[in-house]
Amino acid sequence: MPYSISTLLIRNLRDVFGENDPARRRAAIDEIYTEDCVFYDPNKGVYRGRDEIDRIAGAIKATHLNSDISQLPSPRNRAMAGWSAGIRPPG
Repeated sequence: MPYSISTLLIRNLRDVFGENDPARRRAAIDEIYTEDCVFYDPNKGVYRGRDEIDRIAGAIKATHLNSDISQLPSPRNRAMAGWSAGIRPPG
């Protein structure tokens, strides 16, 4: 099923990098990423393929277990989704 760019960006934040459950995260990766996908981390390098995306998304989420990822406004006419991670309030 084709998705709009904005939907893919939001799903990437919420369902991949914001997901605590490894099985749900992997299902989202398999659904929205192609097999030859590439994730660029400007500080740590390049990750290629679904398995690497899954591994790095899990590692990033493990450092923010009690955080929610929120979408920030992106510059006009750009395909990017800014994000922030903050402590989830109790309750």
